[in-house]
Amino acid sequence: MLLEFAFDTPGTELVLSVENKQNHASHKVMQRLGIQLRGIETHYDAQLTTYVSNRDDFSARDQGKGFIT
Repeated sequence: MLLEFAFDTPGTELVLSVENKQNHASHKVMQRLGIQLRGIETHYDAQLTTYVSNRDDFSARDQGKGFIT
């Protein structure tokens, strides 16, 4: 999985994901993966919904708490 790869890479502490506010399918994927909603932010000159996952949160979910891989 992408998050496993990211957090297995030395030095990666945070993963950001951005999506168009109207992309409801992506929102559902982020929820299913347990990535936390950070809010609406400007990225790529557009207002986008931003999600964040950090190493500690990922590790806690990954250790027997049903994290989806």
